[in-house]
Amino acid sequence: SCYNRKPGHRKKYWHPAASSRDCRREACRYGSGCYRRSTAHLERYAHPGDRNYRKGLVKFGSNRPQFETLLQLFDFHDPEESGYLQKEEFAQTFEYCSMDNSGLELVDTEWEAAGGTATGYVNFSRFASWATQRCTMPIGLSEAGQSRPCQFRSREDDDHSCSCAEFSAVASGRLCECGHKESAHRSIADVFSIGEDALKHWRTSDDGSLLNGLVNVEDDDVISKMQELFNHSHKTSDNWTRDRGCSLHGRSHPECDGACLRKNGHRVPKGFVVKKVFRNQNLDLWKHYVLMRNSISSECVEDSSFSSISVHADVTVEAGMTGSCNEWRLFHGTNVDASRGICGSNFRLALSGTGATWKEPGEPKGSPLYGFGIYLAEMVTKSDEYADPLPDSEEDAGLHAMLVVRCVGGRSNVVETNEIDKDRLKREVFDGPYHSVFGDRVKTLGKPYREIIVYDKDQIYPEYLVLYERLFKT
Repeated sequence: SCYNRKPGHRKKYWHPAASSRDCRREACRYGSGCYRRSTAHLERYAHPGDRNYRKGLVKFGSNRPQFETLLQLFDFHDPEESGYLQKEEFAQTFEYCSMDNSGLELVDTEWEAAGGTATGYVNFSRFASWATQRCTMPIGLSEAGQSRPCQFRSREDDDHSCSCAEFSAVASGRLCECGHKESAHRSIADVFSIGEDALKHWRTSDDGSLLNGLVNVEDDDVISKMQELFNHSHKTSDNWTRDRGCSLHGRSHPECDGACLRKNGHRVPKGFVVKKVFRNQNLDLWKHYVLMRNSISSECVEDSSFSSISVHADVTVEAGMTGSCNEWRLFHGTNVDASRGICGSNFRLALSGTGATWKEPGEPKGSPLYGFGIYLAEMVTKSDEYADPLPDSEEDAGLHAMLVVRCVGGRSNVVETNEIDKDRLKREVFDGPYHSVFGDRVKTLGKPYREIIVYDKDQIYPEYLVLYERLFKT
């Protein structure tokens, strides 16, 4: 998708079209002590600090991985660039901290000490706090803060990351030499420098520190506002789509045709009653989101062609939206376990197409309408199609779970027809003027709903988890 076809650029930067099936690079045997800086050497061998110097992406042979900082150690064991370590990945860092990870009891103890037991994962902040007490490696944030590497990553085909280490503008000033826009270049050090002034409504503990995780909101005014948001974003007519599923076959069943869906399709609720609201107080995700919002907002301010797009329901819940970059409050329906996971570590783009998307028989993943991305709705009725009831093992069994998220759409590519070029849509977001896709299937096609699609999880902050009841009688 890169626009730059000059031989010098193609030689300097790695591109997916030029990669082989096994795109792993060999690790340089000299590691961080290597003095060679030729393009040919850097293209063939991976070194500590390279973005792709990660487990599974580099071939080491008889050499061992080398790390100069805790950030390099963390990144190596986070090959998906999720920003989090699971328990098994966390345990694999022990040998570099002069610890034995063979004992399950020790792993459990250290996992709890790093905060993993409470949340199910460890982010870099917690990992650094834990590791600095157990090894002498520097954290590495000061070194990371000296540059703004490109954060672009494609999860299609061969799953590649851009190797650009620093934003270097081409003539237009909006794109880097690597082919990606300025908002794609973000420093991890910037994430840790964002303050907490905008979080005045977050609950704190007795010592004044912010509570972490999902916090039950007991303020009647907030719950009332959330109910108002649900009411205003409920579509009362022309509101059924095939994604609501069949009572006999569920969704995307090969034996379920249009006649079966019309006869046995699940009914659309008459309304929704908000029962519980949980605020997601995740400072790590919030900082990544604010950094992205600031970057996109700067690009929108400088763009004379930028135009605001309004979503259906404009109800302020605790804190308002930023109007200069199309920041919206949107919905995403799923099951409660997935909702909690998203609140903890955000959306996983690798799962795009595994949900309600139509799939070929026997295939685990389909191809979503606007390509592989994160799909959000402006109408709660649309997202309710994908919201599963809580199981009997839950205290609130029978209720449904809904995520209410902040999303920064920036300059959104409005698509009003069925002529959808998925590759072009993503290319115009990654390498072009847009930041998101606004699928308006109402205006021209006469369909019930509009959808918003983003391809970078940092454009979303999962703000609330709402448990609600469906009403089938007025």
